[in-house]
Amino acid sequence: MHNFAINYLRHEKVSFRLDHMAAKTNRTIKLSEQLTQAILNCGETRYQIAQATGISEATLSKYVNGHHGLSQETVDILGEYLGLRLVVDETKKVLRR
Repeated sequence: MHNFAINYLRHEKVSFRLDHMAAKTNRTIKLSEQLTQAILNCGETRYQIAQATGISEATLSKYVNGHHGLSQETVDILGEYLGLRLVVDETKKVLRR
């Protein structure tokens, strides 16, 4: 098993904020939290993201505010648009439940 993290390619400042947030809380940040932070910190409004991706602004707002999940297709579209990629972090131990 591996731990995964989103590597934010488009804006280095977001990647730094996520690393700083993880270090500050001493925990691995969930992928959903990382995606939310990428949306919030990409330098574009939800309206701009919606116009560019075809994802409704309402869907983005509901997701960012924790009221709605996203389909796999929507996550893929956002990931491509925001320049995100999933990276395996081999240095972290896996939590077993």
